[in-house]
Amino acid sequence: MVGQEATAGRVLARATVPSTSELTVSVTNLLAFGDSVTYGILCPSTCADILVDGDGNNETSYPAVLQGLLAARYTSQSITVENVGVPGESTAQGRVMAPTALDTYTPELFLLEEGINGFTEANVDSVAADLRAMTGEAEACGVPVLIATLLPLGAFQAEQDPSYAAAIVQLNVKIQQIANDLGSTTLVDVYSVFEGNPVLMSNDGLHPPVAGYAARAQAFYDAIVSAFEGLTLTVTKSGEGSGTVTSSPVDITCGDARRKPYL
Repeated sequence: MVGQEATAGRVLARATVPSTSELTVSVTNLLAFGDSVTYGILCPSTCADILVDGDGNNETSYPAVLQGLLAARYTSQSITVENVGVPGESTAQGRVMAPTALDTYTPELFLLEEGINGFTEANVDSVAADLRAMTGEAEACGVPVLIATLLPLGAFQAEQDPSYAAAIVQLNVKIQQIANDLGSTTLVDVYSVFEGNPVLMSNDGLHPPVAGYAARAQAFYDAIVSAFEGLTLTVTKSGEGSGTVTSSPVDITCGDARRKPYL
């Protein structure tokens, strides 16, 4: 409830008028950009300990799950998470495609996950440079970015190739630095979510199962709620009086407007 003051002759009346407050999010048009982990590849249950791409199932992809989570929380808003993940895409290819995707979809938030395809211990710096370029491209368009760390290798793969697993950690440090350096970019540390939790990774050691995609979506969801959530105050006028809508605390001031978002 908020107060409304009105002057009638010499009488100053303060009335309480009905109001509601609802959770809102300042970004509703999201673009998920990346490779097969964005697309939603599921490894068949019989896959070997090497990469075997199963059929993509976009209903269980992290962008689809994320959209459902956001829609359930922000019921008065229409939320779209566009999935433009491309299986097999490298950061060099993504760097070329990102400007077109940003122009085509004009998102309010850019979700970036990429780096494992073509990645070796020798090209940590060039992959990081590609990610920095894509992040900078989005920020230059006025679009904030959520950038994800690479996932850890599955336990078997990490044991077989410890130097490659260590290179992923090195790249993730550089991804963290990108988020630190650029003003509108936030890190989503999915590596920490998956590390030491083998049920979140398929046998191929690269792609999550359904539970892993859900965990990934939750990590992005938590970052969005933390960075972009607010409240919208709606005041309902009753009667014929007029006045100015104010609030306690006083920093929520709408003037003649009856609906105002605030943090």
